[in-house]
This record gives sequence, structure tokens and C-alpha cells, in this order.
Amino acid sequence: MRPEEHALLVVDVLDTFDHADGDVIMRRFADRVAFMEHALARARRRGWRVVYVNDRHGAERREQLLQRVLDGRGGHLVARLVPQDGDAVVLKSSYSGFDDTDLAWVLREMGIRRVAVMGAVTEMCVAETAADAVAAGWPAVVLRGASVPLASTQEQDALAALAREGVTVAADPEERRATA
Repeated sequence: MRPEEHALLVVDVLDTFDHADGDVIMRRFADRVAFMEHALARARRRGWRVVYVNDRHGAERREQLLQRVLDGRGGHLVARLVPQDGDAVVLKSSYSGFDDTDLAWVLREMGIRRVAVMGAVTEMCVAETAADAVAAGWPAVVLRGASVPLASTQEQDALAALAREGVTVAADPEERRATA
């Protein structure tokens, strides 16, 4: 399979952290941001397509969303992960990136045959998006180290459930290098 047939789905990393779980998620986000940054860089080096799938946070356009999150409490963290020219951004209103969005169309138009998924929150939006990718016919892998959990015990349960549904769960083999 050619590199351009792979996509990295970057789920909900563009966060304002201005919600009920914002403090917890921002702390856990800070713990894993180096892994997420590393996974993004590696996907780009390999020639993979990068598709951001993100909650709207009240925005209707990519530019509005970026401004809100960069000006928000965790803007210094999010700034390390913002989309680059050529990256697609799909705005969503529910947990899965496939619910009521054009994500499936975007992936088909790009000729994507396999996806990797990372982001926040592992046991919610990451899990739902990965499970729906497999259900729609895209083999999927969740990058555990580059995904942010709300609760570690729930993360473990969600990853086990994903494995039963046919989603590959992988620790980033280069996680240790991201912090070295």
C-alpha cells in the first residue's frame, strides 16, 4: 500500500479546555503532547494524509476554531499540533467523526485505504471514530500513546473493546524517543 493511501485522523486535539472535564483533559494532554507531536511528524514524514476531526467549539469554520483554541487556556499545548497547509479539517458535533460529517467522503476522495487514529479523549471520541472507521470499511489502528484519556481505567476498557471490534491498538514504537 502506498503511503498516500494512509491517513492519520487527529481527533479533538484542537480544544479550548473550557468545559466540565477541561482541567483533567488539559493535564493529561500535557502528559502526552510530545507523543502526539511525534506521531504527527512521523505520519507527515511517511507521506500520509493528515485529517483533523474536531468538535466545533462554537465555530463554523477552521479559522474560527483555530483562533478560539489558540487563544484558550491550553493554547500553548495546542499550538504544537495545529493543522498545516494541505491538512483537511472536518468539524463534528458528536463523539464520532463519522456522525453527520463529510469525513467518509473526504477519505474516499483522498483514496485512503487505512487509518490511524489519535487524539482526545481515548475512551470517547477516539474510540467512537476508530470503531466507525472499521464499520465503514477502513482498517484502523489507535495510537494509544498519542491519545489522551479522561480516566486510565476507562481507557484500558475502551481499548480492549476496540480490539474486540477489530481495531488494532498500538503503542507508538517510538514513544520513548519522543521524550528523549
